[in-house]
Amino acid sequence: MNEGAPVLEAVGLAKTFRQGPQEVAVLRRVDLRIHAGERVAVVGVSGSGKSTLLHCLGALERPSAGKVYWEGQDAASLSERT
Repeated sequence: MNEGAPVLEAVGLAKTFRQGPQEVAVLRRVDLRIHAGERVAVVGVSGSGKSTLLHCLGALERPSAGKVYWEGQDAASLSERT
């Protein structure tokens, strides 16, 4: 079923948060490709970064590094109306 370009793609996705004087890496170089018709489940223990990953993929939060692409377009360049 992985025909054609992915609908959603993450390349080198990383997210860090500052906790006092420390920087906490929540996501480290995540690569992900989801094609039309695929079903994906994100599972893991509490605090493993599931919600942060979904927030970055849904453009609710900007990643610290890496890119998210929606139908081949950089999600950071899309408007809310796109």
